[in-house]
Parts: sequence; C-alpha cells; structure tokens
Amino acid sequence: GNWETWTASGRSGDLRYINSVGVANYPSNNIATAGVARWSFTSLPVGQYRVSATWPDPDGTSGRATNAPYRVLDNVGGATLASVPRDQNLAPDDRTDQGSDWEDIATVNITAGILIVELANGNSYVMADAIRIERLGPPADTSADSASGDSGVSSGGSALTAGDTTAGTIADGDATAASTGQQVVLAATAAAITVTADKADDNAPATIPVPYAFTLVESLPTEEADSDAE
Repeated sequence: GNWETWTASGRSGDLRYINSVGVANYPSNNIATAGVARWSFTSLPVGQYRVSATWPDPDGTSGRATNAPYRVLDNVGGATLASVPRDQNLAPDDRTDQGSDWEDIATVNITAGILIVELANGNSYVMADAIRIERLGPPADTSADSASGDSGVSSGGSALTAGDTTAGTIADGDATAASTGQQVVLAATAAAITVTADKADDNAPATIPVPYAFTLVESLPTEEADSDAE
C-alpha cells in the first residue's frame, strides 16, 4: 500500500498512516491502495504474550478509523491468533510504559518463537506507530483437566479450576466472582459479561469486561518489549 510517513509524530518520529482504500491520502493526494503495516518479533521464548499498540493522541481533526484492524499471527502468512479492531479516535489508555500510552490488542500463546502483528486499511485513516509485547509466562494451558484447586471463579454455581473454559455456560450480563491475582484469557469474541475481582491494590480494576467464552489461568511474571512498524 502507499503509506504516508509523518516524521513529526509517532513514538520514534516515523509514524506511517494510510486512508481507506480508494480515498485520497493527505498530503500527497495519492489514492490509497490496500496496504499492511507489519511488526515482527523473532527468537521469542515459548510463552503467553500480551500484545499492545500505541498511536498519537487524537487531535480531533484527523478523521481516524473507528475500526483499525489489528491481526496477531504466529508467522508471516501464518495462523491468525487474534483479529481485533480498535478505534484510533480514542487515546490508548490500558497501560503506560517507556514514555508511551498503550492499548491492549490481545493475549496469545507463542510456541514457535515468532509473533507478527499486522495493521491494514480501515474506514478512515489508520496510524501504524509501535507495538509492545509482554511475556506473561508459560503458554496458557486451555485443557479442562490441566489444573486442580478452586480458583474462586464460578460458573452456574460450580467452581472453576485453572484451565477450565466457560464457553456457552455464562449468559450475557452474568457476573462471576474472581479471586485476587486471577487472570482470564479470551477464548472467543461474544456477548460481554463482567468478571468481578478483589482489588489487589488501589490501581487494580474492580471489574474486567470479557466475552462469555474465556479460560481461567494463574497469574504469571512479566517480561516486556516493544517494536516500531516496519
């Protein structure tokens, strides 16, 4: 695609952006073609990774995409691990690290040492700035019998153990109680519910909205990295 470069903006002063297919880019006035920005991470330890993106704070005049389409893959042209739209008219606000604000995209298992993030055209301008990955620990084990012990999370009155999956058992609008330090890993996109967790500290969220299908795992240590767009 014919991406434009904005050297006065972005995490490293090399922001790339592109308009919807068939619409003129600014300032070149070239008609935007289909394009993909790609971030590549290689030689990664096997593990579960949180993927986050950053983009410049909206200025209210740039007409950005409300559906900037991020994809996370296990290789170039490989299996899609997550496909998530983000509204780039809103400032990233899930976490702050290394001088930038970040919006979480997905949490995925990486087993072959490669993690790819792609961003394509949206319904207006999309901003390809930088991607941050954070290793949360070993890959999440989604097998139903992988762990034992009461997690503090229940579905339909029955306690779930680490590794249990709740797909199809929790209705839209239901809430489940979770113990401090527990995590949920999204297993599907579906009607949202709320998982209520004890607050470990003053900055911890009281509730976590997730799709009704999720897998419960243990909390894990962290390692982190970030990358600018290719």
